[in-house]
Amino acid sequence: MTTTATHPDPTTAPARDERRQIGRPRIPLWAALASGVVISVALGFALRALGRELADVPAALTPLQPAALLPATILPVLGCGFGFYMSFHAKPRPYSMRLFVGIGALMGLAGVAISATKLPASAGGGSIITTIAVALAPTLLIIPALLTLVPRSKAQR
Repeated sequence: MTTTATHPDPTTAPARDERRQIGRPRIPLWAALASGVVISVALGFALRALGRELADVPAALTPLQPAALLPATILPVLGCGFGFYMSFHAKPRPYSMRLFVGIGALMGLAGVAISATKLPASAGGGSIITTIAVALAPTLLIIPALLTLVPRSKAQR
C-alpha cells in the first residue's frame, strides 16, 4: 500500500488539477485593474455618445466633459482595486466579502452624487439618466470582475 506525502488521507485529497486552481486567481490583480480602467473609460465614452445620440444630451454638459468623465470612470476602478487588495490580501477577515461589496456600493453611490451635483438645474431626464449611467458603470463593472479573483476557499466562508 502506498501513501502520499502531501496529504494524510489519499481518498479525500483533492485532485491534482483542483489543488492547482483553488487559491490562485486566474489573472493578477494589476492586469484586472488595467483592463478594468480601459474598459471603464471606453464604456463611459460610449454611454456619453449614446446619451447624446438617443436622449439629446447637450455636448457641453459638465459631468460628461472629458475632464470630469475620466476621473469619474478611472477612480472607482482604482478605489475598488485598493479596497480589494486591503480586504483580501493585506488584512483578510471573515467578513471581507461584505466589507468590500458594501464599501464599493457606497463609493459608487457617492460617485453618482458627485456627478449629479455638477448637473445644471435645467438638465433634462436624458442628461440625468446618462450622467447616472456613466457614474455607476465603472463600479458595476469592476466589483463583480474583482470578485472572480477571490480564491474559492475565502469566498465560501
